[in-house]
Amino acid sequence: MYCTTCGTKNEDKNTFCKNCGAKLVANNTESQSVAGNSEGANAHNSMKSKMIAGAAVAAVVIVGGLLFWKKESNSKVINTIVAQKEEAASALNHEISEQELDESYSISDSDKETNTTQATNTYVPGIYSSVLPFGNNTNVELQITVDKNCICSINIPDLDESITTVYPLLLPTLNELSEIIISQQSIENISYRDENSYTSMVLMQAISETLAVPRVDDEEISDRKGSEEGSNSKRGDLVFTVLGEEQQPDSFKEIIADKSAQPFQISYTLGEELYIAVGYGEQPSGGYSICVNEFYETKDAIVIDTVLISPDAAKSKSAPYIPARPYIMIKTENIEDKTIEFK
Repeated sequence: MYCTTCGTKNEDKNTFCKNCGAKLVANNTESQSVAGNSEGANAHNSMKSKMIAGAAVAAVVIVGGLLFWKKESNSKVINTIVAQKEEAASALNHEISEQELDESYSISDSDKETNTTQATNTYVPGIYSSVLPFGNNTNVELQITVDKNCICSINIPDLDESITTVYPLLLPTLNELSEIIISQQSIENISYRDENSYTSMVLMQAISETLAVPRVDDEEISDRKGSEEGSNSKRGDLVFTVLGEEQQPDSFKEIIADKSAQPFQISYTLGEELYIAVGYGEQPSGGYSICVNEFYETKDAIVIDTVLISPDAAKSKSAPYIPARPYIMIKTENIEDKTIEFK
């Protein structure tokens, strides 16, 4: 070892320096070496720590990058799946929409057909009558009121009390059948009750025969359209309602009663409504019908064309002489400053 005072080299076993006698410090060199080694180790450890830290940071960055890439990749996959699902759903909805649209068009076409059917006249509007022969030279007049597409009323006007006494089921059965027919607008598939089956059959036969008169077929519809197209002065058909006796204003019926023995053509304004009546005077029997052939407006006028239809010849021969005064009344919107022309 070396003396720390004078620097003389001494043997390791000496306690004091052989040169200056100073006390030697044992393992000084080793301590320095250890210290040096410690510093080196610390430096090495520091470097190693730095390397480890760097490696850890790099690992974190790499792992984070991998996780981020995986997340982005998964996100892209998820987005792709979602997009595919949305595309599939959109295609399905489009298919459903097209199907619904097709069904909608199908319904619309059906509605158009229905509307076309409704727009086409089923009947020639008017009041139609037929005679029901009963015993003891007694006839009952059945009267049916129809509009273009509607059976409006079925009744027996001015029914004598003596008839209701002899035939008590007549009026109740007619009212029952009338309610069913007007409700379903058809005379098909009507069942009869046992207690009034015969009366029902007689009435239904008369109703069927009476409704056959105003019914319009395809050929008549075509002829009517051709006639309308050929009329240059005609602006358009007017909407109107044929009135049964129970629907007519009492004040107007009183005027008609005074004139009904002779043919007449009169109009009556009540508020915003216009009533027009056409009568054909006294006829030799019941069973006469009146139809409204045309009802339209021109530039200056309202035109009404009615036709009197005679009863069936075979039935009228067997019918007793009971005179009748057939007339028809319609209601429409009052149009000011236009005259009424009767054809």
